[in-house]
Amino acid sequence: MLLSEVWNLYKSDKQLEGYSPVTIKGYELQSNLFIRHQGDTAIEDVTYEMMKSYLAEHAARLKPASIAFKMKYFKSVWRYAHQEGIIITNPAARLREPKQGVRVPKSMSEEAIEMLRVACETPLENAILELFFSTGCRIGEVADQLRRVIKRIAKKAGIDDVYPHKLRHSYATHLLNNDAPLEVIQSFLGHSSIEITKIYAMMSGERRKQLYQRYF
Repeated sequence: MLLSEVWNLYKSDKQLEGYSPVTIKGYELQSNLFIRHQGDTAIEDVTYEMMKSYLAEHAARLKPASIAFKMKYFKSVWRYAHQEGIIITNPAARLREPKQGVRVPKSMSEEAIEMLRVACETPLENAILELFFSTGCRIGEVADQLRRVIKRIAKKAGIDDVYPHKLRHSYATHLLNNDAPLEVIQSFLGHSSIEITKIYAMMSGERRKQLYQRYF
């Protein structure tokens, strides 16, 4: 069976199994590159030596992580072909991923952190900066980390139906109730147009109606 035919079968099966589209797209690129290099030959004719030679040609200009990804393509597709009975032996099983050096995380000096703080122009910018620096959280944790915390606090307070965006609405409404001009609220909320901010003034409440009439 030709390399392209094996790839099409592999791709269809992995999509049905729910594999990451990003991984499949990456492997598809590797498949196209290998076929361009080797030709659309029969998969049973591809030997361990061919794979090793192909990888060696790229080793000089690619980082170990990139070579490792190419190996993962070979290992995954050839393992699939072997399991499906398309090939009798799996030459990719002999491939050993290159050693990757320990990645030392980069950090910033205390002076640089202070410069970032000074550069903040809005409460939102300041809050975001302090959130990451003061807690050391990952960016992926923020959205889910935050919803759960708000729900937990609301439960302890005995208040139902509390969520982050509702607090945002409350923030704007309370500013409005305390005579903050809509232009200021617009700046705080980061609205691109004051027309969006006016929505808060048109919500229920006599105080908001009075302020809306005063300014507009």
